[in-house]
Amino acid sequence: MRPPSCIYESDLEPPKVFVSSTFEDRLLEIRAQLRTMLEASRLRPVMSELDSFSSTGDRLYEDTISAVRGCQLFVLLLGHRYGSRHPDLGKSITHLEYEAARDAGIRTLVYVEASLWGLFQDRANGGEAAAAVSERKEAFDLLEQIAEKDNCHCVPFASADEITANLRHQVANLLGAYLRFQQKAVDWIWTERYTHGIERAADVIWVLTPDFYWDYADTEFNQLVHENVTRRRVRYFYLFREDRQSGDRIKEMTAQYEKAIGDSWRELVFSAAIPEEEFFWCAEQVLYNPGDPHRERAILVDTMDGRNKEHKFDVELGRGRRSQFRAHFEGLWSAYSNQPLIACGHSSRSAGKPPSP
Repeated sequence: MRPPSCIYESDLEPPKVFVSSTFEDRLLEIRAQLRTMLEASRLRPVMSELDSFSSTGDRLYEDTISAVRGCQLFVLLLGHRYGSRHPDLGKSITHLEYEAARDAGIRTLVYVEASLWGLFQDRANGGEAAAAVSERKEAFDLLEQIAEKDNCHCVPFASADEITANLRHQVANLLGAYLRFQQKAVDWIWTERYTHGIERAADVIWVLTPDFYWDYADTEFNQLVHENVTRRRVRYFYLFREDRQSGDRIKEMTAQYEKAIGDSWRELVFSAAIPEEEFFWCAEQVLYNPGDPHRERAILVDTMDGRNKEHKFDVELGRGRRSQFRAHFEGLWSAYSNQPLIACGHSSRSAGKPPSP
């Protein structure tokens, strides 16, 4: 039972780059060189020749399109061949791969053989170019869709080195865009300081976390949560991955509470362990004042911060995802805890079965 608003462990993998082309001899050589460049850049090439996905049998099309949709970058190499058509869909696999990437909103880079691009640019001038276009009508129709109808920028190439050089620049540009975005994002997404302000004013807090995190090295966070429990009597409910390390952290945390307020901590801090094999989340998610129509807030904790407060930011979940998170948390709590779940000051029990992957 995976909530649609969550980030999973698989999202921390290196970016995947789908390389699409027909299997002309020249393009096969270029694909091999692209693979070397991508792997050296710590990117993960997705190609049928690497067994990155199943590409045989009756599920050829379905498996290929699924692999495209699982990538973060789509690289299309266009040569003079169009490729064999799918028997039912009437388009080549390369054509269908491109459309799947386009429809999924995946960043797409298109490289076109210089000789083909030259003919494409001169196709309206008659003579030899017009005759060549007629012989390669399917390839030109695809190029026309990409370059003119979809307005996708195309880069002509004469050698593999030109492609790899351009691709390196494009990856650098994407990284630069991300860094510029991160610099500006503090104006409209939650910084850690803003998150702490929300937590200091909350009455009930639900946390779904990969680790039962109690950072003794982070004095500000330690003090915030400790004061919330011992002074403001805030209720915390934790769902966490069941492992020995989390168990040890619970003992350390509860010993602190025991020392500060005695047994009354048991009325304020609750936890339930989810079996490790059924835990799919890599990022902490927090819901403040669950169910309160005026005060409910939720965040997905930045997984890239590395406890670097200067660059840390959290992403706020909108109303729909807050509702999904609340329902999912209640279902998990019902499955893995025998304690009541408090929302807006009231006990609630959600009937539910243990989640399945």
